[in-house]
Amino acid sequence: MNTKNLDLSKSKILVNSENLLSDVNLLAVQLKNKFQDELLYSLVLKGGKTLFNLISNTLGNNLIEIPINLSKIESSYDFDSDCFSNEKINNKNVLLIDGIIISGMTHLNLMKKIVKHNPKSISLVSLAKKKGHANFEKMSLYTIYTFNKEFVAGCGIGEPPFSDSHSLYDLS
Repeated sequence: MNTKNLDLSKSKILVNSENLLSDVNLLAVQLKNKFQDELLYSLVLKGGKTLFNLISNTLGNNLIEIPINLSKIESSYDFDSDCFSNEKINNKNVLLIDGIIISGMTHLNLMKKIVKHNPKSISLVSLAKKKGHANFEKMSLYTIYTFNKEFVAGCGIGEPPFSDSHSLYDLS
C-alpha cells in the first residue's frame, strides 16, 4: 500500500492522540510498578522508537537503550546475537520495544537469541498488536491496543505523514 498518496483527513482515526498519549503513560506506569527501581535494557525495533521515547518520559533513567541498530535488519534471522556481550544483558531485564506486533515471529526469534545470554527477564512492549499473533509464553507481553485491521499506522508505525502523528489510523 502506498501511504504517501493518502490524506490524513480521509483516514479513519482508531485512537486519537490525547487518548494514545494517556494510554502510553499508563503502560509506562505499569512497567515502572512491575520493575520498581530496576534498570530496564531495551532493544528498540524499527517501529518502536517513538514508543521508546514516550515511555522514557515516565521511566527516565531506569530505561536504557542497548546501543544496537535493529532497524537495519530485514528480519530477526539477520540479527547477529554475538554483538551482545554477556555483560550487556546477563541477569538484566530486557525489553523488546516495537510499534506493532503483526505475527510475532520476529519477536520470538529475537527472544530465542537473547535468552542465550541469560537475561533476568525478557518483556515485549508494543503499542499495538494484531489479533492472532504468536504465543509469547516465555516473555511478558505489555501492549495497549489489539486490532483486526490490516493496515494500522501512526506513532512511529508506517511511513510519514502517519508515522509522525500521535494518533493511530486505519489505512485499510
